Amino acid sequence: YQGLPPYSTEERAMIIEQRLVKLVGKGELSLDSFYLSSTDNMFSLNYQGTLLMQITPEDAEILNMNTADAAQWYLENIREALKAKSTFEWLKQRGIEIGLTILVIILLWLIIKYLNRFFTWINRKIISNNSSFLGGVKIRNYEFLSKSRMIAFVATILKVIKWMVILLIVYLALPVIFSIFPGTEGITTTLFGYVFDPFKSILRGFLNFIPNLVTIAVIIGVTRYFDLSLIHI
Repeated sequence: YQGLPPYSTEERAMIIEQRLVKLVGKGELSLDSFYLSSTDNMFSLNYQGTLLMQITPEDAEILNMNTADAAQWYLENIREALKAKSTFEWLKQRGIEIGLTILVIILLWLIIKYLNRFFTWINRKIISNNSSFLGGVKIRNYEFLSKSRMIAFVATILKVIKWMVILLIVYLALPVIFSIFPGTEGITTTLFGYVFDPFKSILRGFLNFIPNLVTIAVIIGVTRYFDLSLIHI
């Protein structure tokens, strides 16, 4: 096509190309949303109210057509080209999303695998073979917990901790997977909020309690000081 003042032929081509690339980048296109409108002796090719290009009599002359036929020719060719390009981009994007999802799942599997090994190592080092790290619990002459029961108790605690950590890791991996797909990005914020909002509340409550904690510490310190002074007297 020809240049269209104030743009040269190259500038006009670049502007049209940028508009088409931007349109493809939006995702799946609605082919019924392409339409033509006419103004004076020119036609405009639009998509959902956005101008893509204008077809002039000079453009039509290059094609050996009248302006209306040339506009229809551009409409059909651009629509078919964008349809093919949009399909390719859609498939490429889906491939990237599936690839990233598989990568996250593999990383999650590796983390859980080595986490299991870590807890197994702890179990062998601390609990197995009547470990010297653990002993029974006695209150005076009464054995509250025997050594074997203590070992079983610690083993249960470790197992609970392991599964809590695994569940937390899986839960945190879900928002990462959801964030990969544009349609489920909103779920990411919600899931992260369920985990981090309680921690924020706890931290905020602790920070607000610090002045009271300092006051309590001062009172205890003063009380102990006076108690010691009275003892010396």
